[in-house]
Amino acid sequence: MTTKSFAKTSSKTDPIAVGGVGGSGTRVVANFLEMLGFDMGSDINESLDNLTFTLLFKRPALLPIERNQSEIRACIGYFIQAMTRSNSWDNDQRIHLNNIAAESRGLQNDEKLALRLLNIFNPSPKHVGLAWGWKEPNTHLFLSTLLEEIPSLRYVHVLRNGLDMAYNANLAQLRLWGEWLLNDGSNEETPERAFRFWCEANRRVLALAERFPEQIFFCNYDRMLMQPSLEIPSLLRCLSLNCETDTIKAMCLGLKVPSSLGVHRAHPGFPICDEDQALLVQLGY
Repeated sequence: MTTKSFAKTSSKTDPIAVGGVGGSGTRVVANFLEMLGFDMGSDINESLDNLTFTLLFKRPALLPIERNQSEIRACIGYFIQAMTRSNSWDNDQRIHLNNIAAESRGLQNDEKLALRLLNIFNPSPKHVGLAWGWKEPNTHLFLSTLLEEIPSLRYVHVLRNGLDMAYNANLAQLRLWGEWLLNDGSNEETPERAFRFWCEANRRVLALAERFPEQIFFCNYDRMLMQPSLEIPSLLRCLSLNCETDTIKAMCLGLKVPSSLGVHRAHPGFPICDEDQALLVQLGY
């Protein structure tokens, strides 16, 4: 049976972004938005990551983030142009984007980079008035500037238990941003350091939520898995999104509890300072 749904936002062009520490369950929320008819980008992978955002922002050249605001703001402008399917790229922008792509060689093959740029410079038409958004876990690192540059942006920060996240195999964010965020001069990939990264990343978003309380929303992935019929409608209400009951049921049925839920209980653990323990409690763990 085909499920009809509709998205009602404060504005049809107000974007919704989804992010979180890698492995937090962001794909689930992105899937919800797709089910509601959101345009999540024309270049996405199986995890529903927006690969245009990845190309522009997931790169060491932006470190330290606080000192590269001019470049970050330029990339936000490029990203908006790409997401709105603009084809009015001037020569300087094309050169800049080609240079950004060149930084990524070694991470992706040249063919994929060429296709990525072709998709940006020669976009497929965008449906007029279609609600849009994106999912890319690294979004939270650039959230302050994104909210300043896109005043209508709403952001969903997906959370999983930080103790489970300490043992998550997805350490890409720790590898790329860990030394900067933790300011520890280390490149270790230990559970304790992964946990500290989770703590610092979420503290940054909590601080931003005090400045932008009507634009930042937290989604507790663990709680959503256990009580989807309560948590999914609650998230949709926070985002001012409405959909039919059948769609919510489909969202609930689509959830699968991962085997990694509660994985920290199978490990001996590590020392946790009082401040980090308090953060766990504050975030519902």
